[in-house]
Amino acid sequence: MDNRSINTSGNETPRRTTLLALVQGLARQGHSENEIEHEVLDLVESGRVILIGSFRACPLRPSRPASRLPGTRIELTIERPVLT
Repeated sequence: MDNRSINTSGNETPRRTTLLALVQGLARQGHSENEIEHEVLDLVESGRVILIGSFRACPLRPSRPASRLPGTRIELTIERPVLT
């Protein structure tokens, strides 16, 4: 991924990028850690971003149910597929 900002509007063809480049791009735009987590899930699950590299086939999902309390932190679990 290059240094262009990440388009979150959904008006472009899906961008192919690594998870690291996606997180770094969102951080450069000034997103908080919590916003980055939510934005990564939204971008990948909506198909606006296609992950490449080590995490391309790994599902992204919350590791535990989110609390309904405001400001509750959500942690991502990235599961690597088991090669057989």
